[in-house]
Amino acid sequence: MIQTVEQEREWWDAADPTTEVWGIGTWEEGVVGCRHAILPALELADPASRARILDLGVGIGRLAIPFADAFPLATVWGVDVSESMATRCRNAAGHRVWALAGDGRTIPLGDNFLDAAYSDALFQHLPYDATKGYLAELARCLRPGGRLRFQHV
Repeated sequence: MIQTVEQEREWWDAADPTTEVWGIGTWEEGVVGCRHAILPALELADPASRARILDLGVGIGRLAIPFADAFPLATVWGVDVSESMATRCRNAAGHRVWALAGDGRTIPLGDNFLDAAYSDALFQHLPYDATKGYLAELARCLRPGGRLRFQHV
């Protein structure tokens, strides 16, 4: 188990998101299924939504970019512990996703800022203190009535 922020960052900076993952296929093959699982839980059905949405553990933007395309009036933020992943997301997304590198424990957004947040395939990789920190930060950043969807195996 990865125990420090530095180990997390090093692992994700070296990760190749185009390879097969855990015997279930490539990251690309899972994007559509993840989108179909996340959207109903966030109750974001209106393409004209001006929601502020966070992808925690944005990686290279495989979910954030399609969400930004599906909701062109929304603002999609992404936070990742890896600067190289956040940079790849920014390069691929252009102005569609605001991808930030974080410290692996906090979310650099304001209180009650977000309408919705999601995280897919992140928390099982993190030590307890990181998960605890991120959940507290999500509670702080989500507006009252905001939606959170996360997956943890």
